[in-house]
Amino acid sequence: MTQHSTQHGNKAPSSLRVTLVGLLELRLLRVQNLRVQDLRVLRVQDLRVLRVQDLRVLRVLDLRVQYLRVLDLWVLDLRILRVLDLWVLDLRILRVLDLRVLKVLYLRVLDLRVLKVLDLRVLDLRVLDLRVLKVLYLRVLDFRVLPRPQGPEVQ
Repeated sequence: MTQHSTQHGNKAPSSLRVTLVGLLELRLLRVQNLRVQDLRVLRVQDLRVLRVQDLRVLRVLDLRVQYLRVLDLWVLDLRILRVLDLWVLDLRILRVLDLRVLKVLYLRVLDLRVLKVLDLRVLDLRVLDLRVLKVLYLRVLDFRVLPRPQGPEVQ
């Protein structure tokens, strides 16, 4: 909980390689070009103040985020973010404008209750039509919160 005010002093390198670094707080790190080959060991608990303008160069082999609390991470272009294993326990505040072209091989959402499913239009994703999201393995333990069609029942 240390609050340092080193916002203007540090310049992040254009290419930052993080391999065996366990960072608990990325609040003070402002990155515009973040090239990470292996994010497995990077445990992010607080990404609130980390504003990434361009995630296109971010190639994630294994993004395991225990608590992804993203308040200011507005991802405008997730097209080139290739995620092989996206573990998300808390997707509450993640607002992605375009999930249609996000190529996800393993999207494991342990609890979809925290995701405001009624506001899935923010994700630009139709619940009834998951074909736009190329998912080979979509594991959702709790599908009860998904809105069901209110029209006449189809026999």
